[in-house]
Amino acid sequence: MKIDFHTHFSEEYFRKICTRAKKLDLDALVMTNLPANSDIICNGISVFPSQEVEWIAASETKKYEDFLSREKGPEKIKLYRGKAMVLLPSHQPFLKEYDIRLYQLLEQVNELSGVTIALQDDENLPIALAYDKARGGYLYAFDGIRIRPYNSHDINSELSSCGGKNSRVAVTGSNASTPGEIGDRTGYTEFPINFESSDELIKAIRNKIPSKLYVFQRRRFPFSNPRTIPLKDTVKPLKIIIPQDIISGCLSLT
Repeated sequence: MKIDFHTHFSEEYFRKICTRAKKLDLDALVMTNLPANSDIICNGISVFPSQEVEWIAASETKKYEDFLSREKGPEKIKLYRGKAMVLLPSHQPFLKEYDIRLYQLLEQVNELSGVTIALQDDENLPIALAYDKARGGYLYAFDGIRIRPYNSHDINSELSSCGGKNSRVAVTGSNASTPGEIGDRTGYTEFPINFESSDELIKAIRNKIPSKLYVFQRRRFPFSNPRTIPLKDTVKPLKIIIPQDIISGCLSLT
Protein backbone atom coordinates (compact mmCIF):
# COMPACT_ATOMS: atom_id res chain seq x y z
CA MET A 1 0.00 0.00 0.00
CA LYS A 2 1.41 3.39 -1.05
CA ILE A 3 0.79 6.16 1.47
CA ASP A 4 1.71 9.83 1.52
CA PHE A 5 2.27 9.91 5.27
CA HIS A 6 2.15 13.66 5.87
CA THR A 7 -0.54 15.89 4.35
CA HIS A 8 -2.77 18.65 5.74
CA PHE A 9 -6.53 19.15 5.42
CA SER A 10 -8.23 22.27 4.16
CA GLU A 11 -11.77 22.56 2.82
CA GLU A 12 -10.51 24.38 -0.27
CA TYR A 13 -8.03 21.74 -1.43
CA PHE A 14 -9.16 18.47 0.15
CA ARG A 15 -10.76 16.86 -2.93
CA LYS A 16 -8.07 18.20 -5.23
CA ILE A 17 -5.34 16.69 -3.04
CA CYS A 18 -7.11 13.32 -3.19
CA THR A 19 -7.46 13.59 -6.97
CA ARG A 20 -3.76 14.39 -7.31
CA ALA A 21 -2.83 11.43 -5.07
CA LYS A 22 -4.97 9.10 -7.18
CA LYS A 23 -3.30 10.32 -10.36
CA LEU A 24 0.08 9.43 -8.85
CA ASP A 25 -1.15 5.90 -8.04
CA LEU A 26 -1.10 6.45 -4.30
CA ASP A 27 -3.55 4.45 -2.19
CA ALA A 28 -3.87 6.55 0.95
CA LEU A 29 -3.03 9.78 2.74
CA VAL A 30 -2.25 10.34 6.40
CA MET A 31 -3.74 13.77 7.01
CA THR A 32 -3.69 16.27 9.87
CA ASN A 33 -6.27 18.96 10.74
CA LEU A 34 -9.30 16.82 9.85
CA PRO A 35 -12.50 17.79 11.70
CA ALA A 36 -12.74 14.41 13.45
CA ASN A 37 -10.78 11.22 14.02
CA SER A 38 -12.67 9.26 11.36
CA ASP A 39 -11.49 7.52 8.20
CA ILE A 40 -12.61 9.01 4.88
CA ILE A 41 -12.74 7.71 1.32
CA CYS A 42 -12.30 10.45 -1.27
CA ASN A 43 -11.94 9.87 -5.03
CA GLY A 44 -10.80 6.30 -4.36
CA ILE A 45 -8.17 7.38 -1.82
CA SER A 46 -8.24 6.29 1.82
CA VAL A 47 -7.66 9.22 4.17
CA PHE A 48 -6.37 8.26 7.61
CA PRO A 49 -6.67 10.99 10.26
CA SER A 50 -3.79 12.17 12.42
CA GLN A 51 -3.03 15.02 14.78
CA GLU A 52 0.04 17.24 14.77
CA VAL A 53 1.20 18.01 18.32
CA GLU A 54 3.97 20.08 19.85
CA TRP A 55 6.42 18.85 22.48
CA ILE A 56 9.30 20.01 24.65
CA ALA A 57 12.14 17.87 26.01
CA ALA A 58 15.35 18.43 27.92
CA SER A 59 18.67 16.77 27.18
CA GLU A 60 21.70 16.55 29.45
CA THR A 61 25.15 16.45 27.90
CA LYS A 62 28.38 15.86 29.79
CA LYS A 63 31.00 18.47 29.08
CA TYR A 64 34.65 17.36 29.22
CA GLU A 65 37.19 19.84 30.49
CA ASP A 66 40.00 17.83 28.91
CA PHE A 67 39.10 15.58 25.98
CA LEU A 68 42.26 13.47 26.23
CA SER A 69 42.02 12.78 29.96
CA ARG A 70 38.21 12.45 29.76
CA GLU A 71 37.79 14.49 32.92
CA LYS A 72 34.13 15.38 33.24
CA GLY A 73 33.04 18.94 33.72
CA PRO A 74 29.57 20.21 34.66
CA GLU A 75 26.53 18.78 32.87
CA LYS A 76 24.81 21.06 30.42
CA ILE A 77 21.02 20.97 30.08
CA LYS A 78 19.39 22.15 26.86
CA LEU A 79 15.67 22.49 26.14
CA TYR A 80 14.37 21.36 22.75
CA ARG A 81 11.03 21.94 21.06
CA GLY A 82 9.50 19.98 18.22
CA LYS A 83 6.44 18.45 16.59
CA ALA A 84 5.07 14.96 16.11
CA MET A 85 2.17 13.23 14.38
CA VAL A 86 -0.22 11.21 16.55
CA LEU A 87 -2.52 8.51 15.18
CA LEU A 88 -5.20 7.27 17.57
CA PRO A 89 -7.67 4.36 17.27
CA SER A 90 -10.96 5.36 15.65
CA HIS A 91 -12.93 5.16 18.90
CA GLN A 92 -10.66 7.79 20.48
CA PRO A 93 -11.20 11.53 19.86
CA PHE A 94 -8.25 13.74 19.03
CA LEU A 95 -6.25 14.93 22.01
CA LYS A 96 -7.79 18.15 23.33
CA GLU A 97 -5.47 18.40 26.31
CA TYR A 98 -2.13 16.67 26.43
CA ASP A 99 1.09 16.97 28.36
CA ILE A 100 3.51 18.88 26.17
CA ARG A 101 6.48 17.23 27.90
CA LEU A 102 7.66 14.65 25.40
CA TYR A 103 8.09 11.63 27.67
CA GLN A 104 4.65 12.12 29.22
CA LEU A 105 3.10 12.73 25.78
CA LEU A 106 4.50 9.48 24.42
CA GLU A 107 3.19 7.62 27.46
CA GLN A 108 -0.26 9.14 27.04
CA VAL A 109 -0.50 8.13 23.37
CA ASN A 110 0.77 4.64 24.14
CA GLU A 111 -1.86 4.18 26.87
CA LEU A 112 -4.52 5.06 24.28
CA SER A 113 -3.07 2.37 21.93
CA GLY A 114 -2.01 5.02 19.45
CA VAL A 115 1.31 5.74 17.75
CA THR A 116 3.56 8.81 17.66
CA ILE A 117 5.67 9.71 14.62
CA ALA A 118 8.68 12.00 15.11
CA LEU A 119 8.70 15.08 12.87
CA GLN A 120 12.27 15.93 13.72
CA ASP A 121 14.09 18.91 12.27
CA ASP A 122 17.69 20.08 12.24
CA GLU A 123 17.26 21.86 15.59
CA ASN A 124 15.99 18.92 17.68
CA LEU A 125 17.78 15.93 16.15
CA PRO A 126 19.53 15.06 19.46
CA ILE A 127 16.13 14.27 20.97
CA ALA A 128 14.92 12.12 18.09
CA LEU A 129 18.12 10.04 18.21
CA ALA A 130 18.77 10.05 21.97
CA TYR A 131 19.69 6.46 22.90
CA ASP A 132 19.61 4.90 26.35
CA LYS A 133 22.34 2.25 26.51
CA ALA A 134 21.13 0.99 29.89
CA ARG A 135 17.68 0.18 28.50
CA GLY A 136 18.96 -0.85 25.10
CA GLY A 137 16.54 1.46 23.32
CA TYR A 138 15.76 5.05 22.40
CA LEU A 139 15.31 7.45 25.29
CA TYR A 140 12.15 8.86 23.73
CA ALA A 141 10.18 5.94 22.34
CA PHE A 142 8.65 7.29 19.14
CA ASP A 143 6.87 4.52 17.24
CA GLY A 144 7.97 5.90 13.90
CA ILE A 145 10.18 8.58 12.43
CA ARG A 146 9.63 10.76 9.38
CA ILE A 147 12.54 10.61 6.91
CA ARG A 148 13.07 13.67 4.72
CA PRO A 149 14.13 13.13 1.07
CA TYR A 150 17.43 14.71 0.03
CA ASN A 151 18.42 15.11 3.68
CA SER A 152 21.76 13.40 4.26
CA HIS A 153 21.37 13.25 8.04
CA ASP A 154 17.96 11.58 7.93
CA ILE A 155 19.06 9.04 5.35
CA ASN A 156 22.58 8.23 6.57
CA SER A 157 21.73 8.26 10.28
CA GLU A 158 18.04 7.79 10.96
CA LEU A 159 17.06 5.59 8.03
CA SER A 160 20.00 3.27 8.65
CA SER A 161 18.91 2.88 12.28
CA CYS A 162 15.40 1.73 11.34
CA GLY A 163 14.72 -1.99 11.45
CA GLY A 164 15.34 -4.36 14.32
CA LYS A 165 13.89 -5.02 17.74
CA ASN A 166 14.36 -1.58 19.29
CA SER A 167 13.95 0.63 16.22
CA ARG A 168 11.14 2.74 14.81
CA VAL A 169 9.14 2.41 11.59
CA ALA A 170 10.34 4.79 8.88
CA VAL A 171 7.77 6.87 7.00
CA THR A 172 7.84 9.78 4.58
CA GLY A 173 5.39 12.09 2.87
CA SER A 174 4.95 15.36 1.05
CA ASN A 175 3.91 17.71 3.90
CA ALA A 176 1.42 19.01 1.33
CA SER A 177 -1.41 21.45 1.96
CA THR A 178 -2.25 21.87 -1.74
CA PRO A 179 -2.32 19.40 -4.66
CA GLY A 180 0.63 21.08 -6.36
CA GLU A 181 2.84 20.17 -3.41
CA ILE A 182 2.46 16.41 -4.05
CA GLY A 183 4.71 15.01 -6.75
CA ASP A 184 8.17 16.03 -7.88
CA ARG A 185 10.80 15.52 -5.13
CA THR A 186 8.24 14.45 -2.51
CA GLY A 187 8.14 11.03 -0.90
CA TYR A 188 5.69 8.28 -0.03
CA THR A 189 5.73 5.20 2.17
CA GLU A 190 5.02 1.69 0.90
CA PHE A 191 3.89 -1.10 3.20
CA PRO A 192 3.79 -4.78 2.15
CA ILE A 193 0.09 -5.08 3.08
CA ASN A 194 -3.09 -3.09 2.48
CA PHE A 195 -4.95 -1.37 5.29
CA GLU A 196 -8.72 -1.15 5.33
CA SER A 197 -8.66 1.35 8.19
CA SER A 198 -6.41 3.59 10.22
CA ASP A 199 -6.75 1.09 13.07
CA GLU A 200 -4.98 -1.50 10.91
CA LEU A 201 -2.27 1.02 10.04
CA ILE A 202 -1.73 1.81 13.73
CA LYS A 203 -1.48 -1.88 14.53
CA ALA A 204 1.12 -2.40 11.79
CA ILE A 205 3.27 0.45 13.11
CA ARG A 206 3.03 -0.81 16.69
CA ASN A 207 4.12 -4.24 15.40
CA LYS A 208 7.04 -2.63 13.52
CA ILE A 209 5.98 -3.79 10.06
CA PRO A 210 8.89 -2.71 7.81
CA SER A 211 8.29 -0.05 5.18
CA LYS A 212 9.95 1.09 1.97
CA LEU A 213 10.39 4.76 1.12
CA TYR A 214 10.29 6.26 -2.37
CA VAL A 215 10.50 9.69 -3.99
CA PHE A 216 8.77 11.04 -7.08
CA GLN A 217 11.02 12.56 -9.73
CA ARG A 218 9.69 14.50 -12.69
CA ARG A 219 10.05 12.98 -16.15
CA ARG A 220 11.08 15.02 -19.17
CA PHE A 221 7.68 14.46 -20.78
CA PRO A 222 5.28 17.05 -19.30
CA PHE A 223 2.11 14.89 -19.29
CA SER A 224 3.52 11.68 -17.83
CA ASN A 225 3.54 10.70 -14.16
CA PRO A 226 6.82 11.17 -12.28
CA ARG A 227 9.07 8.15 -11.99
CA THR A 228 9.95 6.85 -8.52
CA ILE A 229 13.33 6.12 -6.95
CA PRO A 230 14.26 4.75 -3.51
CA LEU A 231 14.47 7.60 -1.02
CA LYS A 232 17.96 6.56 0.07
CA ASP A 233 19.19 7.26 -3.47
CA THR A 234 18.47 10.99 -3.09
CA VAL A 235 21.79 11.47 -1.27
CA LYS A 236 25.21 9.97 -1.68
CA PRO A 237 26.29 7.23 0.76
CA LEU A 238 28.17 8.51 3.78
CA LYS A 239 31.92 8.12 3.35
CA ILE A 240 34.52 8.34 6.11
CA ILE A 241 37.95 9.33 4.85
CA ILE A 242 40.88 8.44 7.12
CA PRO A 243 44.08 10.39 6.41
CA GLN A 244 46.98 8.27 5.18
CA ASP A 245 49.28 9.33 8.04
CA ILE A 246 46.82 7.92 10.58
CA ILE A 247 46.55 4.66 8.66
CA SER A 248 50.35 4.42 8.49
CA GLY A 249 50.60 5.10 12.23
CA CYS A 250 48.12 2.33 13.02
CA LEU A 251 49.94 -0.13 10.79
CA SER A 252 53.25 0.65 12.48
CA LEU A 253 51.77 -0.42 15.82
CA THR A 254 50.88 -3.90 14.58
